[in-house]
Amino acid sequence: MNWNHDPEEEYELLEIIGEGAYAKVYKGRHKEDNQIVAIKIIPMVDEVENLVQEIKILKDCQHVNIVQFLKSYYKDNNLWLIMEYCAVGSVLGLMEVMERGLSQEEISAIMYSTLLGIEYLHQNKKIHRDIKAGNILLDHKGQVKLADFGVAAQLTYSCADKGTFIGTPFWMSPEVISKSRYNQLTDIWSLGVTAIELAEGTPPYSHIHPVRAMFAIKSNPPVGLTKPELWSKEFNQFVKACLRVEVNERPAASQLLQYTFIKQGKQHLKKLFNLVELYSQKIEEVRLNKLKKNNNILLQSIKDQTPLTIISNCEEIDDDISQADFGTLVIKDQMIQPKDEPDFLKWNKLDQQINDHSKKKIEHSKDLSLEALIINMNLEEKKKLKIQIEAQMNEELELIKKKYNSKLDLLNFKIKEEEDKKKQPLNLPFSFQVSQEVLQQLANVKTPLIKSQQVKSPKPPPFEFIPKQKL
Repeated sequence: MNWNHDPEEEYELLEIIGEGAYAKVYKGRHKEDNQIVAIKIIPMVDEVENLVQEIKILKDCQHVNIVQFLKSYYKDNNLWLIMEYCAVGSVLGLMEVMERGLSQEEISAIMYSTLLGIEYLHQNKKIHRDIKAGNILLDHKGQVKLADFGVAAQLTYSCADKGTFIGTPFWMSPEVISKSRYNQLTDIWSLGVTAIELAEGTPPYSHIHPVRAMFAIKSNPPVGLTKPELWSKEFNQFVKACLRVEVNERPAASQLLQYTFIKQGKQHLKKLFNLVELYSQKIEEVRLNKLKKNNNILLQSIKDQTPLTIISNCEEIDDDISQADFGTLVIKDQMIQPKDEPDFLKWNKLDQQINDHSKKKIEHSKDLSLEALIINMNLEEKKKLKIQIEAQMNEELELIKKKYNSKLDLLNFKIKEEEDKKKQPLNLPFSFQVSQEVLQQLANVKTPLIKSQQVKSPKPPPFEFIPKQKL
């Protein structure tokens, strides 16, 4: 970590190439040797001394399928991370340029290279935590590079308000959503979801709100490709293995590298290079168009960037976050589980807060609204979606019932206890039985009025002495 050096003396910011919920990424140039780099700038409000070790470990990560970390700086409460530049950008961006999903051979090549990077991280006791198409990059040679891991995750967890829930819901494993203990195999689940994303264009449940998607993943987790008949047996087998709900049944990265589908990917690596060559001109055109759109907007000063801990508050949700880029979701724990508030009200309030901040309409190549999705569905797909929604609704209702049943049971017990006390019979030292007929007769008997009289008590007789007789 360079504390006393000004990064702007060594690097020049050329253009912004990415923007997320808690950081901005710039294309930069080293002023001495003209090396092109990627510069991620993260506004901080907390101390970063505790991250020095994590940054050092990240710098020591050297693998061909992991974005290389070069240097780090701290200036004006902003952390600068200097990293390897990948000219093509993310696989998600490439798919948007191509306007189609990837072929099975292209997917297998990407999965093979990504698994090599994941295996390296897991062997070094690291968890990526955010694997998705947006974090899988390609360089100018078509080489796959894993990005946004390690220190990026540490920064998010360390700098966000304490008690926050952070992650990308559509790719989250059920154990992470349930806040259970999880290990490196959570990355394998995310990889399986990413494979579906590459094949179908979007991850499962992307047509619904991210918060609702978390419920759906927990209650009805995806088990494979939407239309398995369109893909090979080997690809289906790979996706199903990654999406095993039981963590101990989920294969490790080293085991997945032995799957037939992944071994085929090693033979298709050249297809990625051909893909980059084919679309390199169009990628550049898209980049220039973005620059033209930003010409009228001055680059925001780094000092004016919103600190991470403010963005982590639900009341400051970034308007630019959309389903198009599936940005990382950051929600306060107390917003997710407020006290004394039923679940249906809780999610309704959260939806309202998010909708109030979603003022900008973001155009996307695919209309992901529920109405458009239903129109394009066949009868079987509509029935399946209905079953999923009903299951989600029933689960939420069960949660509400469980929450309030205990309170109602306690109240009923107390009420019955009080009523029983009033009905309790008089305890007499002797027992007797009275028939219902006698009780009815006694109830109908009119009690006569008795007039009291003053009665003079008789005078005692005069005292009479009786002499004692002799025997």
